[in-house]
Amino acid sequence: MKLLSPNPGEAIDRQMVCWVKAEQCEQTVKESNVNTKTFENQTFTPKARIDPKQFVDEINALQKHLLENWFILIPKTNPLSTQLDKHISDLKTLHTRLYQLNNQLRSLHKAYNAQDSEAPSPREVQLLAFQITDLNDARANIVFEINKLFGCPTVEKLYGLIA
Repeated sequence: MKLLSPNPGEAIDRQMVCWVKAEQCEQTVKESNVNTKTFENQTFTPKARIDPKQFVDEINALQKHLLENWFILIPKTNPLSTQLDKHISDLKTLHTRLYQLNNQLRSLHKAYNAQDSEAPSPREVQLLAFQITDLNDARANIVFEINKLFGCPTVEKLYGLIA
């Protein structure tokens, strides 16, 4: 990603990473008079010591960049807008699943390090690693497709290209 001026695919990809992180900070039981941050009608309420503000701020900064530089190229009336919406939805789902799988892998690693009787089999670890790799390949493809919609088919994610 061009850090200071990212292509749309990379900006949206990073937004979805931040979105999942903000959701993980969200308190499951809503409490009144707790400071909340809002983005696109979603309210994130911080859990104990984790405030989602840093992620919400980044989402908003990326949204501003997208609105000013990219979304003007594909107005909602353009048929490509439907494809873009699907790609964004798919990226959010994919990042949520990646977050879950990485947490599972960390739990297995922790059990392994503790020499727990519930230590994972090599096959369990292998299957998780393969799922994560497959999802990262799918992620790279979606980012590429988003960039292509905007006429900038650059390859930023090298997943699957280096064997």
